[in-house]
Amino acid sequence: MSVALQSGEGAEINRVRERFAAGSQDLDGIRPSIALSWTRCRDRYGVDPRLALAPPALDPSHRCLDRDVLLTGLGGHAAALRQLLGTGVVTVVDEGGQLVGSWGEGIPAAGEAHLRPWYSWSEMSSGTNGMGTALEAQTLSSVRGPEHWCEGFHALDCLGAPVIDPVTSSPLAAVNVSTLTGGMPDDAPDLLRRTTALVRATLISRAEEHATALATAFTSAMRGRRGGVLAVDTGGNVVVASLEAGQLLGIEARQVRTDPADRVRLDDSEFGLLAAKAAHAAHDLPGWIGSVEAVSAGAAEGVQATLVAVHQGCHPIGFLMTLGDMQGEPITPDPPEVLPQSQLSRVVAQVRGRTLVLLPAEIRYAEADGNTVWLATDRGRARAAHRGLKNLEHALAGHGFLRVHRRYLVNLARVVEVERGPGGELKLILDAGRSSAVPVARAHAGAVRRHLGL
Repeated sequence: MSVALQSGEGAEINRVRERFAAGSQDLDGIRPSIALSWTRCRDRYGVDPRLALAPPALDPSHRCLDRDVLLTGLGGHAAALRQLLGTGVVTVVDEGGQLVGSWGEGIPAAGEAHLRPWYSWSEMSSGTNGMGTALEAQTLSSVRGPEHWCEGFHALDCLGAPVIDPVTSSPLAAVNVSTLTGGMPDDAPDLLRRTTALVRATLISRAEEHATALATAFTSAMRGRRGGVLAVDTGGNVVVASLEAGQLLGIEARQVRTDPADRVRLDDSEFGLLAAKAAHAAHDLPGWIGSVEAVSAGAAEGVQATLVAVHQGCHPIGFLMTLGDMQGEPITPDPPEVLPQSQLSRVVAQVRGRTLVLLPAEIRYAEADGNTVWLATDRGRARAAHRGLKNLEHALAGHGFLRVHRRYLVNLARVVEVERGPGGELKLILDAGRSSAVPVARAHAGAVRRHLGL
């Protein structure tokens, strides 16, 4: 990872940034992660590139004991990191980009930019920067001098690393190192990775404790009864399932999965998408009961379920899900957002070393290969700057794209034919011909039919 600008590189980056801020689509020579961030800042958030100061955090994050414990622990690691580095300012932000702690001094530009607690460093507030961009990209992010979207931060180099929830895969916080331009230590990336790895190990241990508590609640609920019951975490992943639930959903039953990486992920169903919404509804409400109706990867038809929240502290650690029953507060998917033409996002991609800025309409479909996402576009096959299909799906929300398979996201406006196989399986034929056929997973067949009016 490049943490320092080469001679003359900064001036060219600034020229491209100024042209892009004025409406150009040319981002050649700009690193994909920065090009993607600039696109968000300009087209989605409308951040003023002339901003000189990070604004106050107007909407403080919801307080919760578990969150406070996490941030306190991360603060201890951040203070230790500053001692190891011996230079710069080390900061911690929460999941919303609010700066909650800083360590180190001696950089006037940092103080002048409000690199201190209770100011907002999300991309939405302060443009491209180490903290906000790490939260958005969910990976270690280097932002050097004029790569910052806002002019007021060009005297700084920033390197931010997110802390990712091992259960929900959502960012919980970020830790960042800021120095004057050209002053970032070479070992800063490795030290940041080690810091976040220590925090992640603690989160995994905590998640394993929660899984054990969920399994205990599941065993108690199943005593003397039969039926389709699962214990799921707040990411919609199965910790343990009854025999009947396993048969219905096509998953292995009666095995307790404490490690978050080993849990059965219902990524091909609306259960996973609704879990976070249910967790939010159940926050600080012990005994909360809700209901969902979704399609699972292993079930051909809709599955109804009642959710009973299992709490530890102020928030739920998961749910007992009883299939075939609907009681309590209904949890339904949010209606798709429809964006006006003036707010169309761009998608940054690379083709043979060139950086492209694509309109959503130019993309036929996206295909995941691990965390790498390939785009079938009107300008050829390109590699998206987004890491992970889920992140691209979020970026394209409101633009007519639909997840039709664990690996595929399709622009429904480019579908010209639906082909049915001998076993009832579906394929979508796009306007590039049969060579562009995309398979539809059984879990998503119902949604495809609804969206296409079949």
